[in-house]
Amino acid sequence: MDQEIKIGYSKKQIRVSLILGILFFGLFLSTILIDSDTYLSVSNGLLAALLLLSYAYLSRKPFLTITPDYFQTNGFPPKKIKRTEIVAIKHFAGEYTIRSAKQKIVIDVQFLEPESASKLRSTLDRLIASRN
Repeated sequence: MDQEIKIGYSKKQIRVSLILGILFFGLFLSTILIDSDTYLSVSNGLLAALLLLSYAYLSRKPFLTITPDYFQTNGFPPKKIKRTEIVAIKHFAGEYTIRSAKQKIVIDVQFLEPESASKLRSTLDRLIASRN
């Protein structure tokens, strides 16, 4: 592999963050207009802000970046495993686990775009075949 592959989140996952963010923002506005309970309105506002920030982050950053040198997740906290440090790659129940001596990356295929999931499978199958 001589190019960078970006494995993105599924559109459904991204839309759920947007819809929940909009709903909690509506709750935030309604609690401000109807009720004077500041704790409830502040918590709804914070939750709406977190969900909308999550939407912005998920739509711009890929879940996983695969380069010729490393695998890197862009979550919190980000994880990076060099290809030379990979000890094991396992697939069980729709999850891939890439393990090094120090770190472990777990990739749940159900949260990925279908075309990205197929790219991931082919890349990991080639890596497994080259290691054997």
